[in-house]
Amino acid sequence: MIGSKSGKWTVVAPAQNNGHGQACWLCRCDCGAERAIRTTDIKRGITRGCRECQVRELGLRSKIHKHTLTHGASRTSEYKIWVGMRHRCACRRADHVCFRSYGSKGIAVCPEWDTLSGGYQAWLAHVGPRPSMDHSLDRIDGARGYEPGNVRWVTWGVQIRNRSNSLVMSGANGINVVMQDVAIENGIHPGTASNRLRRGWTRDAAASAPVDVRFRKNGESVPWSDADDTTLRASSSPEEAAAALGRSRSAVKVRAYRIGYAFGAHQWTPGEEAIVLGFSTAEAVERLGMSANAIRTKKCRLRKAMRERGE
Repeated sequence: MIGSKSGKWTVVAPAQNNGHGQACWLCRCDCGAERAIRTTDIKRGITRGCRECQVRELGLRSKIHKHTLTHGASRTSEYKIWVGMRHRCACRRADHVCFRSYGSKGIAVCPEWDTLSGGYQAWLAHVGPRPSMDHSLDRIDGARGYEPGNVRWVTWGVQIRNRSNSLVMSGANGINVVMQDVAIENGIHPGTASNRLRRGWTRDAAASAPVDVRFRKNGESVPWSDADDTTLRASSSPEEAAAALGRSRSAVKVRAYRIGYAFGAHQWTPGEEAIVLGFSTAEAVERLGMSANAIRTKKCRLRKAMRERGE
């Protein structure tokens, strides 16, 4: 293999296998660039040269065949965005998401831009180059189509607030504002406001009511003591236990699950637990008058607790 050529590549020396365990060779391009290439790619002639040489060759080919070159921008992000804009508005399938969001609402591209003959150049001359990869194409008025004066480059944060499904509420002086912005101004996370809406809150309350921070964890968690577990077992509901212990309802429910306590369930006495451990399941059912499933579950929990205590 050493010394053989494949396009502009010349095999120089063996190279380390790639991440898939495939054999590779160190190859040198005619321009001097070196790169590790798979053996199969060399034998099949899949790669003909380094990237710089390929780009240079493509540019020369474009100059030679000027009659086939329209704008030379088909590889740019602006051109791909222009194609996507036309595709979204041209879709006529009733079950396609593009038709539901654009075609069914009458959103279309103006004839000046919706043509292969100069349409891309006219659109780019109006909207300008894309400022950065963080910018996307946006319609200022969502009820109008892609037309001069109604398109712009904006960041994702601006565009998401201009969507038709954005939650809008009445602000100061009767001006409509996005609920997300109101929540941020009031120090409320947008996700918290959305969760409140799902729980039946009004938009004004979801975006303005202060967050209850009484049970918010700050620093280290407060450990559970035996007295806390006793108080929890004596409570008939998570709310009652949370009020008695000064903890959140979710923390109480998690602790109850870990110690095997179910609110509203049968409260086991030490004597009953002794019967469960000292007799078979059938005998415990007869003595306690409970179901076999309840006896088995309690026995498993008691044995697990004993193993954790090292008994």
